[in-house]
Amino acid sequence: MNKVDLVDDKKDLLKVAKEFEDLPGFERYFMVSGLKGKGVKDLVQYLMDQAVRRPWDEEPATMTEEVMKTISLEVVREKMLDHIHQEIPYVIEHRLMDWKELKDGSLRVEQHFIAPKQSQRQILVGKNGSKIGRIGIEANEELRSIFKRDVHLMLQVRVAKKRSS
Repeated sequence: MNKVDLVDDKKDLLKVAKEFEDLPGFERYFMVSGLKGKGVKDLVQYLMDQAVRRPWDEEPATMTEEVMKTISLEVVREKMLDHIHQEIPYVIEHRLMDWKELKDGSLRVEQHFIAPKQSQRQILVGKNGSKIGRIGIEANEELRSIFKRDVHLMLQVRVAKKRSS
């Protein structure tokens, strides 16, 4: 149980813990306050004791394609958040549309931002494409640095299609 520091009467915690005792797979409970760091060491030690030592399925330094795709989305979104300082980024959908490794070893990555309204799209695009262009340049530089290869990043901003009732 997390955030136990917010509970005034600690006896209430024991009552709740008791209710879980008979659940299948229930072994023990931990009362944790991440904010104050209480109970965290016990939880970590328990998890370490439960962990099975075995060889890695993959080399730790190997980056899978799925991890790379996730990183590319996160880097672009981070750059968007750096440049758009209004609430707009939180309503914009962001999708990976295409991912290809080219013959020369470089990556072609296409991502789309889908804004609910034209006005939001215009803010993200910026005057003459300046804002989305800047986001793309900065994200591309960071992705090249992370992936250690050339990246051809294509960003598109569009308005969501209206759903017919």
